[in-house]
Amino acid sequence: MRDVELLVRFYAFHLHLPQYRGNLKKFLDDTCDELNKAWKSQQAKLEQIAADFEQSTQAAMKIFGAAHVFRKWDQTQFEERLNRAVFDVVAYSLADPAIRQAAVSHKDDVVKAFKAVCLDTEFRAAIESTTKSKKAVRDRFSKWYQALGGAVGQNLHVALP
Repeated sequence: MRDVELLVRFYAFHLHLPQYRGNLKKFLDDTCDELNKAWKSQQAKLEQIAADFEQSTQAAMKIFGAAHVFRKWDQTQFEERLNRAVFDVVAYSLADPAIRQAAVSHKDDVVKAFKAVCLDTEFRAAIESTTKSKKAVRDRFSKWYQALGGAVGQNLHVALP
């Protein structure tokens, strides 16, 4: 069931990140309703998003390794548990083919940037304590994109709520 939740989160943020209003349960429920209703008319588009999800997660594993992917850095090591808020930003960013290619090509720099952003007070709060608020979502996406852009030598932008 956790894998399904991650896929729904990916679809929700992929399709509607700028419209996020701070209620994660409603955001995910509304996305499920929308996807169920749209399946017949938008099957090809939705299957492409699933393929983007697969490519994104595979790239994340290449960059971070299976034992560390989607886990928070705690200043000395990666935590054992998957962090959904980290998953959201990393999977979302790596769904973009150009970003994904650049990130895989600069994987050591990306890991270093991720470790550094995990030490940022606002980013850390946005992946630890208040992860569902609109501010937390905005903070973690903007800070991750800034860190990732620095790692790959690009000025990356993300449409935020």
